[in-house]
Amino acid sequence: MRVPLAALADPANRLRVGHPSGYIGAAFIVSGLLVWGFTAGILSALLDRGGWARPWDTSRILDLERAWSTARADRQEVAGP
Repeated sequence: MRVPLAALADPANRLRVGHPSGYIGAAFIVSGLLVWGFTAGILSALLDRGGWARPWDTSRILDLERAWSTARADRQEVAGP
């Protein structure tokens, strides 16, 4: 799956996900996909260090099941560059 960098940096696509274990970490909902855990952490760090990150609502936290449901409800294609 290819997702444009601009879609990952879009504040509307960023959130944090709470796992039943208590872990809360970075996540993205984009193109009908939920990216979370290690992959989202790496992407978030790359956005920050690359200077591509835009301010986003870090207080937006969904539990994992709700995040999956939101992603499935948002199945849409992201236009490429």
